Amino acid sequence: MTTRTGLRLRRLTWQVVLASLAFLQIVATFFGLQERLYLAKWGAGSALIVCFFILGRYKLSSALAIEFGLLTTLIGIGFISQLADNIDRRAIELGTSYSMTATAAFLVAPATFRRRSVRTLVWPPFLFGVAVGTFLGMYLGLLNPAASLTVHEGRIRFFGLFSTPNSAGAAGLIGMVLAGAASRFSNRWSYLLFVPPFALVMALADSRGSILAGAVFVVAWLVAGLARLPRQRAVLLCSLGMAVILGMSIYYAWSHDLGSSQLSPTALNQFSSGRWRNWSRSLSYLDSPYRLLFGLGLSRNFSFMPDVAVGSVAVRGSNADNIYIDLLGRTGITGLGLFLAAVGMVVVRLMNGLRKRLPVSGPECALSLAAVMATLALGLTESGILTWGWVHAMVVWPLSASTVVRVKQSAAPTALR
Repeated sequence: MTTRTGLRLRRLTWQVVLASLAFLQIVATFFGLQERLYLAKWGAGSALIVCFFILGRYKLSSALAIEFGLLTTLIGIGFISQLADNIDRRAIELGTSYSMTATAAFLVAPATFRRRSVRTLVWPPFLFGVAVGTFLGMYLGLLNPAASLTVHEGRIRFFGLFSTPNSAGAAGLIGMVLAGAASRFSNRWSYLLFVPPFALVMALADSRGSILAGAVFVVAWLVAGLARLPRQRAVLLCSLGMAVILGMSIYYAWSHDLGSSQLSPTALNQFSSGRWRNWSRSLSYLDSPYRLLFGLGLSRNFSFMPDVAVGSVAVRGSNADNIYIDLLGRTGITGLGLFLAAVGMVVVRLMNGLRKRLPVSGPECALSLAAVMATLALGLTESGILTWGWVHAMVVWPLSASTVVRVKQSAAPTALR
């Protein structure tokens, strides 16, 4: 009895620690707390890696050494490209953050999440921490609507106490992914009840990138699940999905003047809230074959910042609100190719896991694949999907990488037989 009580107390301690770390990461994106909690946020990120390492019984995995090598090579290219232009503090910080993501996802997480007990221990409290932080931010915003509500060009955006609408949208998106992970690994469908409130947060913030990524997550999860269903049921669900898409298309065509909706640079720039013009400007600095191949350096891309805020010159050394534009600017075509290769290897292995009858269930592969696809979609309007200090990177890459390794390990005995 004493031993059982001790195990419950230890498990509760881990849950409180993990929920607190997730809560701190969300609160650190609140307005006015970004600078105050900056060091605490990165300290919490480092503590999370330590927690993963301890839960993995102090072991590292070499099963994804190639993916880890691709990301570290990307980081090296960014440093080398910046040697002639002074490696500054931001380059070191960014390189450290990318290295933390690569280490946590491809070396630590596979050993940590190989046991089901750890998977059920980590994801539910992480979900609660994100949920409490997100809903607290939205509630506090209701107390001060003047500071948490914006109206611009017909868009009404309520984002609570978050620093930006996109921060609220990103919190809602990762909450949806965590709800899926907690439900999948604990076999408790009640965790999916968190999905509608998180979706409401994204809708209120009108964060287009997060809404798109959320839609990709749901659709990819359903499609991946269909791959393992009997043919008749799959055809029925596909037919229902096509009917929904057709209905939405008819509604959009009826409510919008498609004749005037031409994909001109001006229209694209307006739809992307000024990003299109800044992305074009960012890429214009790759004005030589060497820069096009290897970029300007880790901190030498050019940020997304609306002209109305900073004039006609973009701010140097920040984010472009697009991970692909960022990687092109920082590491060139070579670095972007390395990133896509690493992600592509993960996606291919997850897709292979869907088709095989292995001890690692297909639904786990479907969830991880949907999370990766949603992350790639989010990368179109966000830069932090590879940055360890952002909750999204702390969840998606360890989740998907650990699933890939368990698929690989489960397939090995089958191949021997």
